[in-house]
Amino acid sequence: MAGIDEIIGEWVKKAEQTGELRHGKYWGRPFDLDDDSSDTPERLRMAYRILKNAGYVPHEVSELNRLAALKERLAAESDPERRISLGREVAELTSRVRVLMGRLKKS
Repeated sequence: MAGIDEIIGEWVKKAEQTGELRHGKYWGRPFDLDDDSSDTPERLRMAYRILKNAGYVPHEVSELNRLAALKERLAAESDPERRISLGREVAELTSRVRVLMGRLKKS
């Protein structure tokens, strides 16, 4: 899915520019993507593992996917009025996603 890849790519670029990546605990080490010792808060790991095994994704991920789809629609839209409406939706959803991600980080 190109949309989510673009969002992640933007975040990585920003983190590279600020030097934030070099201070991460995984800098220079390979990721074990199936490892439960990820940055996911411990109290959520079991629930997320169960959801993943059942084919569901966390709410944050579904919202990121929705945001990527909206951005793709906005990029393809030619009607100026519809572009304004989609732009508002993208801005609103971007704010909600940031709040969700902030809450996840704090927990």
